[in-house]
Amino acid sequence: MNLTFSLIKPSAMNHCEEILMAIKTGGFSILAMKSQNLTLSQVKKFYKEHAERSFFEPMCERLTLGPVLLMALYEQNGKDTPLQFRALLGATNPKDAAPGTLRKRFGIDLDFNAIHGSDSDISAIRELSFFFSGMETGLILSNSHELELLY
Repeated sequence: MNLTFSLIKPSAMNHCEEILMAIKTGGFSILAMKSQNLTLSQVKKFYKEHAERSFFEPMCERLTLGPVLLMALYEQNGKDTPLQFRALLGATNPKDAAPGTLRKRFGIDLDFNAIHGSDSDISAIRELSFFFSGMETGLILSNSHELELLY
């Protein structure tokens, strides 16, 4: 699949232009994008797979501190696009991220690591459909529950 989802976190919103330029330079196109203030309920549903972890509540609260930028990203000849995008992001902890990666450049620490990216095709589908409609991304489920692109 050549689509993935990304979210610029409140702590990095003042670097949106630089991050967007780096995403485009990295070979990704932005299919859909919107800024939104997330509620605690939305964030908890979005990150529900982490609900039992000790970092869950503080992580969710941090994502409600201000607006986020939600993005549906496309890679023209992409294969494993979520993994390719995560390479551009760098390690989850900016201190461990490679030089030039988005988290190294714009993250502060593990708690304020600037940007989220889907970790797999399955996560990308779930995350894209959580925030975007099929008309916004061009991604729909067919009657046979297979993914189709509208364009």
